[in-house]
Amino acid sequence: MRSSFLKYTTSLALACAAAATPLMAQSNTGTGNSWTVAWTGLGGGSGTAVNVTTLPGAWANTSPLSYWISTNNTASLPGGSGDNVERVDYTWTQSFVSASGGPVQVTVWTDNFFHSFTLNTVTTNLSPVTPPGDFSQPVPRTFIINTVAGNNTLAFSTTGDGQTDAINASFSSVPEPSSMALLGTGLIGLVPMIRRKRKV
Repeated sequence: MRSSFLKYTTSLALACAAAATPLMAQSNTGTGNSWTVAWTGLGGGSGTAVNVTTLPGAWANTSPLSYWISTNNTASLPGGSGDNVERVDYTWTQSFVSASGGPVQVTVWTDNFFHSFTLNTVTTNLSPVTPPGDFSQPVPRTFIINTVAGNNTLAFSTTGDGQTDAINASFSSVPEPSSMALLGTGLIGLVPMIRRKRKV
């Protein structure tokens, strides 16, 4: 009886986890060089975003699975100055294919200013926060995006002063209400088994 109870519980937990987790197609920043960056100001340019190898101390406190990326491995452009003046506009982009779509939680750290994100041509403006400034602790922003089944394009719009301008983003699954209902139904189904076990 105990063995079948454990098997049933394990199967239920795995089924609920699978149902609650959309197939993650997004890649955290710094993983597989799947992000591109384009910028205007201080010469402008575009290309594949690269991992930052010289990190200011304040940047270390981030997700262990995501890394800081920028235009180059120093995160600074010629002519940049750490004065928090918004002289460079950056667009960080990733395209991906999602098998099922669904809500995904995003946590983003930036240096310097994070203004908006665009998912599949729909732009969401973010309320301003106190500027983190260079070499100070960047402020993480967390929000939900709703991906669609098929092709998706996600872009972040930031500005910086040209010195240590970079971004760090990580993704995690969001349980859907239907998945939580499935979990509740499964747990209710365990009640008769528990009662039967007590009678034996």
